[in-house]
Amino acid sequence: MRKLIPILCFFLLSVEPVYAEISIAIGERKVEVKGLSCIIDIPVYVEDGTAMVPAQLLAVESGLELKKDLGRWKFFDNLGNPVVTFFDGFKRIEYKDTEKFLTRPATYNSGYLWVPAKDCAELLGLDLTFDKETRKITIQKPEVHASWVDRIAEVVGTKNLVLSCLGIAIFFILMFFVLTPIRRGWRSFK
Repeated sequence: MRKLIPILCFFLLSVEPVYAEISIAIGERKVEVKGLSCIIDIPVYVEDGTAMVPAQLLAVESGLELKKDLGRWKFFDNLGNPVVTFFDGFKRIEYKDTEKFLTRPATYNSGYLWVPAKDCAELLGLDLTFDKETRKITIQKPEVHASWVDRIAEVVGTKNLVLSCLGIAIFFILMFFVLTPIRRGWRSFK
């Protein structure tokens, strides 16, 4: 039992969320997600000086889920709360119940919701860099220094973390109240 506690502590301290870096070149269909490549149907394009990218890529990087709800595209957090609501063809969006405006309107084309890369990345707290020579856009989540509890809650999810802690507590209570008297009883038979 004493050997289990250091192993558990090592696991809790070593768990860190892994965020992939997404690279897309303007005019190309190839998307790189931390070394892995995939192809999208339409190449990333520039419209009036604004790079338009699929919202699905921003959702993956920010840990949100993109889905259509009541005719509008929305980013949902892991608790199912809407974070960003896009109105197709309009610059206006709702961000956490406040109204914001994009430089270009979000549009739906060929199975993708296309959004202005810079505006949406800033809104979701992502770092976006553009290399002029290679015409490559790089999107990544900034490194956040958080406590180990925050890191575990982000990786596992708050609900699962609470259930896991409850399970561990029940296990130790059972160990103490059930197995201790049994062990003492076995010693008395010797």
